[in-house]
Amino acid sequence: MPTNRSLLGTAAASAALLTLSFSAGSAPAQAPAIDADDIGGVVTSPKGPEAGVWVIAETDAFKTRFAKIVVTDDQGRYVVPDLPPAEYRLWVRGYGLADSDKTAAKPGAVVNLTAKIAPTPAVAAQVFVARPPNATPTGRYLGTVHFQRLLREAPAEILGGVLDNDIDPLEPDTPLPEITRRMATYNLVSLAVVDQNDRLVGAVTVDDVLDHLLPRDWRDRDPAAPDGNG
Repeated sequence: MPTNRSLLGTAAASAALLTLSFSAGSAPAQAPAIDADDIGGVVTSPKGPEAGVWVIAETDAFKTRFAKIVVTDDQGRYVVPDLPPAEYRLWVRGYGLADSDKTAAKPGAVVNLTAKIAPTPAVAAQVFVARPPNATPTGRYLGTVHFQRLLREAPAEILGGVLDNDIDPLEPDTPLPEITRRMATYNLVSLAVVDQNDRLVGAVTVDDVLDHLLPRDWRDRDPAAPDGNG
């Protein structure tokens, strides 16, 4: 379960940092130099290079799931350093983005990734609010708020007055069936995750749940092929 996101002492629903996107007319960045145990490349979207977004490298090759998370620079470049030998899944998360398609890669490879713009404001615009410090684990989790509501409120309105704290956050060891039940019950696209001290440590999105419910090779399957049930 990928974690560690913050925004104004908050974590975005797509589990991300604020992005600073270059215009589509910007010259493409050169991939960064990497070592034999690194994976690096450039993250772009239809808007151009994506700065300040997260690149996640994850593998199940070891006894426990192993993941590293890095943030792209102002030209959209990233390097995931010092990776143990294995095949990794790489994808992109960020404010205003949905999770990108996952790409397989091994250390020593240059992998350019394509960020996926969020299809609806609901996917991109949910924010989890916590007290300082901003780095995870943050201060105490306070609740969630949508950007749409922030934009509608008067400038003098304080953030604490528009928070929604009716839905309990998840704990790191919450089982997948319970996460799925809560999302379906409340029609949610994400849920905050807090530790035993109520500090925000990340978020779980609908994409995370689907990635764990669907077969690992579902992206590689031919949609026209029979599913074996007919």
